[in-house]
Amino acid sequence: AARLQIVEAEAERIQARLYQNPTLSIDTDDISVGHTTPPGLSVGQTIGSTVRLDQPLPLWGKRRLRIAGAEMGVAAATAQAGDALRQLRSAVKDAFFRSVHDARLLAFASENRARYQKVIELNERRFHGGDISEVELRKIELENLKFETDVEDAHRSLGESQQLLGRLIGVEHLVVASGELAAPTIALDDAGMLDVAIDSRPDLAALHRQREQADLALQLARRERYPDVTVGADYTRSQFVISGDNRNYIGFGFSVPLPVLNQNQGEIAKAEVALRQAENDLARARLDIAQEVHDALERYHSLQRVRQLFESGY
Repeated sequence: AARLQIVEAEAERIQARLYQNPTLSIDTDDISVGHTTPPGLSVGQTIGSTVRLDQPLPLWGKRRLRIAGAEMGVAAATAQAGDALRQLRSAVKDAFFRSVHDARLLAFASENRARYQKVIELNERRFHGGDISEVELRKIELENLKFETDVEDAHRSLGESQQLLGRLIGVEHLVVASGELAAPTIALDDAGMLDVAIDSRPDLAALHRQREQADLALQLARRERYPDVTVGADYTRSQFVISGDNRNYIGFGFSVPLPVLNQNQGEIAKAEVALRQAENDLARARLDIAQEVHDALERYHSLQRVRQLFESGY
């Protein structure tokens, strides 16, 4: 889906490079209705035809701004596709390790249940030997419900994680992950991690491109206050030569709208708001990334300390 957004942005770039189509006009005039001057002329002796071609010319750098904005759109879509790939890779890794973890957890829960079955068997012998009462035995048997529930929960969690892993890699069935839950020590430079994230996050790069695109859109909206010029040329053939007309002649001209009532105020205001919104999104993303880096480092260091506690003898 993200790659299709790139294709759409490239189509917008193609559209931005195109010029407006010329306009072809064909007019017929001097068709006599009633008396002619001089009297007695037929339609064929008075009629005239004009062929005109008009071409709008984009001025004031508008086309350049449209192309630049479309280029920024392609760059933003490309960065967004990179961010989608980043998130997908992260999700696949997370689902893989979740699946491996859940498989280990199911084995652990099954082992605990098997061990507790031996505890129940031992206490049944104690009950028959008169060492414990029936009430105590029933309490011990009831405790087995917890171990059975743990096994069922582990089964369900494993099935969900395997289904999620399959969906993330594009298949419709469970995918069994095979691997070890290794936790290698990673050398982290806490001070430089934020700089690495700021420099390498494609979602932040996409927001930069979107901010530049919004700025170009604002420049274009301001340029739209100045009208474009339409130039044209025409060829006329007249049959009314008896009145002194030339039989064949050409003409040139141009037309320009007068920006008296509409100076594109509304679009300029919308573009200014869009630029401020893009700047807000960029500032928010920087804060979010800083928070994500901080939280990730805190979680990592905390879990490292817990791991060392377990490995030191617990």
